Amino acid sequence: MPLPDGALDRVLLVHGLKHGASVRPMLREIRRVLADGGRLLCVVPSRRGLWARVERPPFGAGRPFSSNQRREFLRDNLFAPGPAGAPLFLPPARSTMLLRTAGA
Repeated sequence: MPLPDGALDRVLLVHGLKHGASVRPMLREIRRVLADGGRLLCVVPSRRGLWARVERPPFGAGRPFSSNQRREFLRDNLFAPGPAGAPLFLPPARSTMLLRTAGA
């Protein structure tokens, strides 16, 4: 990244961990540009989620993570993992029947 060391307070990484090939160098670079006390917010597919079982992109491609796998992967790359959440259950849909099942 064309940024000086410690230039950013926050980094949002959306689906960047799931494609594996150059993830470790990318995380090292993110670590470099984060300021002391900076935060990385990772959006990754959940191994337990319905979309991890779908073969078609965009949700079926790449590597899904369990909470423990995500936590260990970030620790292995010198980050201090925080709590995990589950922000996406269903993609936008017009089907009211489908939307009623979102809680499940």
